[in-house]
Amino acid sequence: MGGLRDYVYIALAVVAVFGVLFAVTGSWPPVLTVQSNSMMHVNETEYRAGQGHARAEDVGFGRTGTIDPGDLVLVESVDDPEDIETFAGSDDTRYGDDGDALVFQRTGSGTDLTIVHRAMTYVEAEGEGDNRTYTVEWTEEWLLPPEELATCSREPSFRCTFDERGVFIPEIGVFECPQSGPPSRGGLGESRCENPTPKPFLGSGFLTKGDNEATNPGADQAPTRRGETALNPQPVVMEQIRGVARGELPALGVWKVAFSGTQIHNAEVQNHDYFLRIGNMVAPADVWALAFGELVAISASPIATTIGRQLWEGRDEERVPELSVLRRAAEGKET
Repeated sequence: MGGLRDYVYIALAVVAVFGVLFAVTGSWPPVLTVQSNSMMHVNETEYRAGQGHARAEDVGFGRTGTIDPGDLVLVESVDDPEDIETFAGSDDTRYGDDGDALVFQRTGSGTDLTIVHRAMTYVEAEGEGDNRTYTVEWTEEWLLPPEELATCSREPSFRCTFDERGVFIPEIGVFECPQSGPPSRGGLGESRCENPTPKPFLGSGFLTKGDNEATNPGADQAPTRRGETALNPQPVVMEQIRGVARGELPALGVWKVAFSGTQIHNAEVQNHDYFLRIGNMVAPADVWALAFGELVAISASPIATTIGRQLWEGRDEERVPELSVLRRAAEGKET
């Protein structure tokens, strides 16, 4: 009975933990299971040595402190755009880079897909027609746009204001390509469009992007390298946002996706030896190794608890022999 009782205690503890997480984050469910490798971090030196081509080996292993497949992250509720820090407007590092990782629902996909990607900048659209302007948070890591497209100011904060033609940020693939076909981009934000032009948007919101330069070289608002429709064609608005990611429980979520999630289709890793598939989940080999270790530790914890309690009780009986007599008497009454 002791072992069963320990499992019951663990189940009650899990319920209590989720209750506390909900109270703290203000979001339900309070945790998100990461399914893809779009937020893994590339080794930039190795990537450039590969001449910018997307290769699975460029993202060789999971890292604690970044968002990898199978990680569980907390989702903290946010109410206003001011509650969200962007890559362009923040110096606070979270998950290996500046700015918040947004948790939001994809639009226009026909599927209920939750995404966790970094908030790169905020676009504030004002006016209509020829009076339309787009004010964008800017960063020193991006080149200043041509003067004929935008005016920029560093006071009170670094921002660039574009005219009605749209927003132009080649470093994250935010532009349009007038030649036939979608814009083509190299790795690490290198544009291969001959005559890129600004990209107009319907309204205000966040431009978002996965950290993995091998699989997500451009923002979610830009067409993919393979010519597919943008992941989220318009800026992400507050109505789409569940919250921002906080904290990390590495690898624990792989089992949920493997046996109950949707099959992940990621062309860069489907046939790579380092990435393993179990059920519906594809993840790096070391993530699976960590997940197996965690599973063994969790499964063994009730046994370890029982053994520890028995050893402690035996120690008490050695120090106070009367306890042994009393315990045997109590067990006799129960029978």
